[in-house]
Amino acid sequence: PRTGAAFRFNHNGKYEVYEGFRTDIWFRELNAYLEKKRDESRPFFVYIATVTAHGPHYGPKDFRDKYKAKYELDEWRPLRERFEASLKKKKAKGGKPDKAISYPYDHAADIANLDRNVGLLMDKLKALDLLDNTVVIYMSDGSGGGTASTAKNTDKFGPSSNPTTVFFPAWGRDREIAELTANIDILPTLANVC
Repeated sequence: PRTGAAFRFNHNGKYEVYEGFRTDIWFRELNAYLEKKRDESRPFFVYIATVTAHGPHYGPKDFRDKYKAKYELDEWRPLRERFEASLKKKKAKGGKPDKAISYPYDHAADIANLDRNVGLLMDKLKALDLLDNTVVIYMSDGSGGGTASTAKNTDKFGPSSNPTTVFFPAWGRDREIAELTANIDILPTLANVC
């Protein structure tokens, strides 16, 4: 069975072993920082760059079981067939052994766990009375492949539809920005409005 039993991370210059799934670890540490270690007299900045959408994919058993059951439904047969065909092709070329394969339900479990952790972070910010005065930015790096990213080994760019969500109640009502934006726009924008 696949597990995410423990990870070794560099924390303030020292490698430490953390138990659990990597996304749970990162958000657990962030929530602990917000609750116990943060200097309340000063503003704070936290940046978490998860590798959740990349691989290898490991999700908690509850999500893995949920998405494995869905993956086995008849309506997902075409996906299963394409995935199994790609595995056979990879094995024929000397690809990864079976134990290292990330199945589509592993990916779904990993993403669902990220979603759960973002929700727990928002709950923690609310419980600490920080939610209304905190900017939360959720964005992708655009490496999802397909037409939503650059075509590798070419100079052609596909259309981008990467999600970016900014939560900051002080800015007022919801709005959608249709103009081209990039991660380099974030710092100047925040510096201008905060």
